[in-house]
Amino acid sequence: LSSVPGLALASTAPPTPGPMSQILTMMPWARPGMPWSDGAMLFRANDGTVVPYDPAGSGREAVLDLFVAPSRRGKSMLANALLLATVLSPAAMTSHGARLPLIGKMDVGDSSSGFIDMVRAGLRQEERHLALHIPFQL
Repeated sequence: LSSVPGLALASTAPPTPGPMSQILTMMPWARPGMPWSDGAMLFRANDGTVVPYDPAGSGREAVLDLFVAPSRRGKSMLANALLLATVLSPAAMTSHGARLPLIGKMDVGDSSSGFIDMVRAGLRQEERHLALHIPFQL
């Protein structure tokens, strides 16, 4: 009866210890830790928990993201999503208001040009020179 919503507040089942092998995996040390309580980007852990991520990393001077994977595995999409989260994160807030954070990205290919175009379109005319895309040649 305890499974019927609103019918019973306490469990009608007698308490019993579970198997140690299952209990240990449910303890907090088997789950990913969350260094940030909020963030501009959300990831999902293997257990389904939403994990916030602050790409600017409050308290960090600089951030370096390095993605290595075979072709067509989403490296550029992840990098551009992190760049957008950086632009929207507290890193953009200064004592003089919102400012575009200093971001540099090296990528073989042209995947960041769309992100740069989007940022330039969102800036005022006198600030559009702050977002620049320079193609990388091998």
